[in-house]
Amino acid sequence: MPEFERMVVLLTPEGGYSQRVDNAAFGHFMIVLLREIERALGEQPPDQPLLLQTSLALLPDGQRLVQIDASPADMNGPIRARLAPRLEDLPVPPVDGGPVAVLVRSASPGVSAATPADDLPPPFAAVFGKNGAAILGENGASTLDEALMRWAGLGSSARTRSAGGRPAGARLRAWFSNLPVFSWVADRMSRMFRRRVVEAAPVPPVLPAAITEQMQRYGQLADSGDLAPLDGTERDAESLTALIARYPDDPRLYGLRGDCYKSAGDFERAIADYTELLARLPHNSSGYLVRAECHYLSAERQQALADVNRALDCDPQNAAAWALRAAMLWDLGATDQALADYEAAIRANPRSADGYVMRARRYAMKGRWAEALADSEAALRCDPHDPQARLMRAMMRRQLAEDRGTFLAESAGILADCDAALEVEPENAEFWAARAEVKLAARELRSAEEDCRRALELDSDCMLAYALLGQIHRRRGEFPESIENCTQALRRGMFDTRVFLCRAEASAGLNEIEQALEDCDTVMQLKPDGVDAYGLQAQIHMREGDFEAAVDDCSAAVAIDPEWYVGYMLRGHARQCLGELTLALEDLNRAVLLAPEDAASRYHRGLVLHRLDRSEEALADFDRAVALDSELVEAYFHRSIVRMEQGEFDKALLDLDEVLLREPDFAPAYFNRGNVYRWQGNLDAALRDFDAVIDLCPTLAAGYSCRGDIWTEKGEDDRAREDYREAVNLDPGAAEHFTLQRLMAEAMHHQRREQYAEVIARASEAIDLEPAFLPAFAIRAGAYWYAEQHVEAVEDYTHLLEETGETFFALNGRGQVFAEMGEYAAALDDLNRAIELVEGDPPGTAAAYARNGRGLALAGLERYDEAQREFDASRAICPDNAWLDYNQGWMHHQRHQTQQAAASFRAALEKQSPRLTPRKRSRARAFLASLEKPAEGRQ
Repeated sequence: MPEFERMVVLLTPEGGYSQRVDNAAFGHFMIVLLREIERALGEQPPDQPLLLQTSLALLPDGQRLVQIDASPADMNGPIRARLAPRLEDLPVPPVDGGPVAVLVRSASPGVSAATPADDLPPPFAAVFGKNGAAILGENGASTLDEALMRWAGLGSSARTRSAGGRPAGARLRAWFSNLPVFSWVADRMSRMFRRRVVEAAPVPPVLPAAITEQMQRYGQLADSGDLAPLDGTERDAESLTALIARYPDDPRLYGLRGDCYKSAGDFERAIADYTELLARLPHNSSGYLVRAECHYLSAERQQALADVNRALDCDPQNAAAWALRAAMLWDLGATDQALADYEAAIRANPRSADGYVMRARRYAMKGRWAEALADSEAALRCDPHDPQARLMRAMMRRQLAEDRGTFLAESAGILADCDAALEVEPENAEFWAARAEVKLAARELRSAEEDCRRALELDSDCMLAYALLGQIHRRRGEFPESIENCTQALRRGMFDTRVFLCRAEASAGLNEIEQALEDCDTVMQLKPDGVDAYGLQAQIHMREGDFEAAVDDCSAAVAIDPEWYVGYMLRGHARQCLGELTLALEDLNRAVLLAPEDAASRYHRGLVLHRLDRSEEALADFDRAVALDSELVEAYFHRSIVRMEQGEFDKALLDLDEVLLREPDFAPAYFNRGNVYRWQGNLDAALRDFDAVIDLCPTLAAGYSCRGDIWTEKGEDDRAREDYREAVNLDPGAAEHFTLQRLMAEAMHHQRREQYAEVIARASEAIDLEPAFLPAFAIRAGAYWYAEQHVEAVEDYTHLLEETGETFFALNGRGQVFAEMGEYAAALDDLNRAIELVEGDPPGTAAAYARNGRGLALAGLERYDEAQREFDASRAICPDNAWLDYNQGWMHHQRHQTQQAAASFRAALEKQSPRLTPRKRSRARAFLASLEKPAEGRQ
C-alpha cells in the first residue's frame, strides 16, 4: 500500500470547537474519517502519484457536505466512487451553532502535501509555516468560516443554508502531520491545546467571585514574571523540580510534577504537589479532583470524598467531579445517590459520552445489562465513534443475547461494535482481548486466539487474554496449555470465577479430578450465590459416571437460581442417563421454557423424546436445535439416527454429511454413513467410510467387522475373512457376535441376488448358533415369504411376535403372507393392527406397503371397492411399487377384467421400487403370454 503525507485543516469556532461539537467526539470522528480516506488511497496503484483534497462540513442537523478532488483529474471519478459513499455513511457527532469544516489534503510520494504558503488562497497563506500548528488572532477572523468553507468547495449559499450565518469570531487551528493515522489525533491535539494562546480569551459575562479572583491571581503571576516558560518538553519530575527551584510560586509546575508522580504510582508525593498547587490556587477544581483521585487510589476514601466535594464547590459544572463522586458513592453502596451524581455529570456536560459510559460500567458491574446497554446507546448518540461506548454496547448486547439464547444470531452485529472500537484505538490491548471474548463465544477459535496474541504483544500482562487463551485451549482439548494460561491469568490478579472454572474443566479433562473439584470449591467460596460451579461439578460427576451426584449438584444450583435453565438442562441429561426419562423430560421442558432459543436444551430434549419413542417430536427438537446453532454436530448426528430408523436414508445422509463437514474426524458419523450406504446398496461408498473409521479408530473391532460385511456383499470372501479375523483379534469376547454378523452379511448378500435358499441357510445357521438372535428370524421370514414358503414364513413372523410383542414389521409381514396364502380374514386382522401402529405418523412406505397388503386381502374377500381404495391410498405414497400393480392385476384377473389386469401386470414388470420377486415376475409374464397366444392364432 502506498505511503501518503497529509495536511489536515480544521475550522474551529470561537472559544475552541467545543462550542460547536464535543472535543472527544470530534477527535474520534477524525480518526475514523482519516481511516476511510486511507483505505480509499490504499486501493491506488503504489507507483501512481496522487494529490487528493477531501472537503467535509458537518452541519447541525446531522447532514454533511462532501467534496472530493484529485490530481490527476482523471482520478476524480474512481476516487469519488470509492470514498464518497464511505464518508456519507459515517455517523457524525452532534454539531451546534453552525458547521464544522475539515479539509484533508493527502499526497503520495513524489507529490508534496504541504502546499507552499504562496499557493494557498487568502487569508490562509499567512498562517501556514513549516512547523505545524498555528493560531490566528482576531485580525481577519470574521471571514475565516466563509473562507474555509469556500476553499473546501462548500461555500455556496444553497449548500451552507444550515450554517445559520454565524461565522464571526472563529479561530483557525491548522497543522501538518506525517504521523500514522492511529497516533495523529492524540499527539497533535495534545500539542494544540498545550500551545499558549496569544490573544485574550473572551470572558463570560458572569463568573463566580472565586474564579475571578483566581484568574486575577494568575494574571499577576504572569505580569510579575513568576510563571515558567514552558515549551512542552519539561515533563519529567527531575526537570520540573529544577524549574520549581527557579519559579517557586508557579502553580502549574506543581501540577505537572504531581502528574508525573501520579503516573508513576507515587501517590504520596503527588498529593503533596497537588496540595502546593491548591495553596497557590485555592479555587482550582481540577487540583482538588486529581488529589481526590490519588487519595482514592491510596484507599483514603474519606479524604478523596472531601476533595471531590471541594472541587464541586469550586465548579458545580465540573462533570468529571460529579462522575468521580458517583463512583465513590457506588463503591460505598450508596447506589441511589451515585445514580443522582451520574445524572448531574451528564447534565453538566450533556454532549459528552463520558458520563453515560461511566454509569454504564457501574451498571455492568452489578449485572444490570439492559440499563448499561441503554447508557452505551446514549453515549453513542453523543459520540458515534467513542471506542469505550462501542465496546460497552458490544459487551452488553452479548450478555443480553446469551441470556436470551440468541447470541449466535446476533454475533455479527456485536463483533461489528468491537471492530469499530479497535478502529479508533488499535493499540488498546483490552480491546483486542474483548473482541477475542466475543469471537470465542461465537466459536471462532482461531480468530479469537489471534486477537489474544495481539493483545499480549501490546501488553504482556493482559489478564483477560491469558484467561481467554485458557478457554480456547480447553475447547480444543489442549488441557495442559489451558491450565498454564489460566494460571497465568490468576497470577496477574484475575480472580474471576470463570478462570477457576476453566482450569477446573481442563483438570477434569486430564482426569485430575481432585484439582478440578478444588477449583469448583474455590468458585463456590468466592461466589456463594453463583450456580456455574455447581453446573461444572455436575458435569465432572457425569464424566465419572456418578449421575446421582450430578442430579444433587443441579438441584442445589436451581435452588439458588430457579430461573437458571442450564441447571435444568444438566439435571435432565443426568436423569436421562439414569433412565429416569419422565423426570428428565420435565427438567428439559423447563429448560426450553426458560430459554426457548437455547440449542443445547432442545437437543437434549430431543434425545429423551427419541428414547420415549416420540420420534416426530424428537425430530422437531433436533430441527430447531440446528436452526439455532448450525455448528451443533450432535444434533445433526442424532437426527440422522432417527431418520435412519424411519427409513429416510437420503435425509440421514444429508445430516451425516453436515456432521463431517464440521468435524471431519468424527468416526461415528463415518460408521453410520457407511451403514446407510450399505443399506442403499452403494457398497463402494460404504467401503470408503469404513476405511475412514479404521484409519481414525484402528483398534475398533466393529470397524473391521462392518468392513468385512461390505467385502462379503461384494463377493470378496478372502478380504472379508481377513477383516473378521482382525475384529476377533481386537475383541475376542465378541467372537460369537462377529460370527453372527458375518452370517447376516452373507444372508444380505444373497438376498440382494434373490438367492433365497442361501439366505435361509445362513439365517438358519445363525439361529442354530444363537436361538435368541431375532434378526436372523426376521431375515429368514422375509426369505421364506419371497420364496413362497408361506407356512415357514408365518412360523418365523409368529415367533418374532411372541418374543417382541406387536411390531409393525412382524404384523405386516405375517399379514401379507396370510393374504398370499388365501387366509384373508387372518390377513386383515394383522394388517389392520399394523396400520394402527403407524397411524398418526406422516405417510411413509410402511403404511403404503400395509395398505397394499390390505387391498389384496379385501380383493380376496371380493370387497373390491374397499380394495381399490386401499390400492389408491398406497399408490399416493409409493407410486413405483411393483407389488402394488401386481396385486391390483391379480384383483382385475379375479374379476375377469382382462385388459386392466394386463395393464397392471405390465406396469408391475416395469417398476423397481421395490421390484417383484422372481416367481411373481414369472407369473406376470405367463399371464401376458397367455393373452398373446389367441391373437397369434387369429393371424
